[in-house]
Amino acid sequence: MIEFSDKNSLKGLGLMTGTSCDGIDLVFVQFNSKKKPLVEILATEFLPYPKEVNEFLQRCLSEKIHISELSQFNFYLAEIYAEAIERFIGMKEINKSEIDYVAVHGQTLWHNPRKTEFQGREISSTYQAVNLSALSKIIELPVIGDFRSGDIALGGEGAPLVSIFDMEFLAEETEERILLNIGGIANVTYLSKGEFMNAFDCGPGNTLLDGFSKTVLGKDFDMNGEFASSGNINAEFLDRLLSDEFLHLSPPKSTGREKYNMQYLAEKIASQNIPNADVMCTLTEFTAEAISGNIRQFCKPESTIIVSGGGRNNTFLMEVLQSKLQNSHFRKIEDFGIPSDYKEAIAFAYLGYLFLQGKKVNLTKITGAKSSTILGILAI
Repeated sequence: MIEFSDKNSLKGLGLMTGTSCDGIDLVFVQFNSKKKPLVEILATEFLPYPKEVNEFLQRCLSEKIHISELSQFNFYLAEIYAEAIERFIGMKEINKSEIDYVAVHGQTLWHNPRKTEFQGREISSTYQAVNLSALSKIIELPVIGDFRSGDIALGGEGAPLVSIFDMEFLAEETEERILLNIGGIANVTYLSKGEFMNAFDCGPGNTLLDGFSKTVLGKDFDMNGEFASSGNINAEFLDRLLSDEFLHLSPPKSTGREKYNMQYLAEKIASQNIPNADVMCTLTEFTAEAISGNIRQFCKPESTIIVSGGGRNNTFLMEVLQSKLQNSHFRKIEDFGIPSDYKEAIAFAYLGYLFLQGKKVNLTKITGAKSSTILGILAI
């Protein structure tokens, strides 16, 4: 058995594929925890998914697929990840012998933290695609993954796990801080003068905006929110969006694309004939209100809000959001030495580090899990 727990310093690769389903964020980092945990970011890169992967993921999220396809996809994705890792190592001239481990989030295809009836029992579950054993064998490195399942088993939401990284590396004893990540789903971590208060998903981040952009503009996203800003808010449509019960649930809570997808959007639009620009404008208002409303209700708005994720590049969305939180001080996460596009990959690399150190994570306040636990499983 490989021994890691006696090593304070480890170098690892972190791979993150989020709800945008557009590609793989890769980081090469070094963690050291002799005293306070330290992170050194050695290399980063984004590698887009092949078209075939993206198309299959869209099918998974919108159609029923056969179990044989899902089995094949797990092994197929392991090969895609392995190729991305080898390419990354080559591009960044990393000596493979320096890599102690690889931490992989996997591609979320299903997330159901609230117990529902299944075969006569109340079951909650989550599913991140990729076969960890296959990946480990292909790249000949230890692989840690499946970080969410253990938390779900202990009654937790399985998310947001990035808050563990936020607490260790971004807390400040003299300041109220809200770590806001606007990815496919928007989530926050609220830290009050160095103390963890809560963390949760707010609702949709980019997922509805990007999905509609692909449908009507043929573009992966609406650059700077320019198309959305040309439209007007449709009050009736907005009211239906804001009636969403998830927005008003108390933390802990989490969600994903199994809820916020094009089917959800079609049901909310219903039979209304709304101009496309007005749909985008209204979706922007909804996204900003989902975030700001949750911050007002469950955090302290008079805080420094540190923004990461692709949504921070949507100028129009950020303008609407800041207009709703005028007593907040907005900063970019780059101001704190963390590249925004790679924060989640770094965070899951850190979870891999904690696993190898044998360190339990206290998730009771973050996810609602009933006890602390070591997150993840190891494939060698």
